[in-house]
Amino acid sequence: MDIMNHLFGGGAALIRLLIFTIVLDVATGLMKSFSKKTKMNFKSRTNLVGLMKKFGMICAVMISAVVDQLAVHFGTPLNITFWFTLALIINEALSVCENLTVLGVDLGPVSRALEVFKEKDKTEATRREEE
Repeated sequence: MDIMNHLFGGGAALIRLLIFTIVLDVATGLMKSFSKKTKMNFKSRTNLVGLMKKFGMICAVMISAVVDQLAVHFGTPLNITFWFTLALIINEALSVCENLTVLGVDLGPVSRALEVFKEKDKTEATRREEE
């Protein structure tokens, strides 16, 4: 526990939640890649790149914790770690929801909101290709 506090500052509970959402995202991503709906498009290289991104996120949280610790010594508490970790948790939770939606799980309004975002992304990508 002392190691968690040292590496990530005082927000060990938030870090545990981030790690939990990362594990859920990886698990649901693997489920999605092996599902019949996506026609078994599992690629180990894509999986490895994704895992490296997750590791990078945890490293970025550790760096933000160091910045927070330094800021306290200069008399200006910033709480960057809290907000940064919270943003990453939200991002991972949305990714889990997206994976579950692809698997056919109806998440009600969340599923509909994700569909709206997908349509906006497709429209934006099409617009960029036309330019």
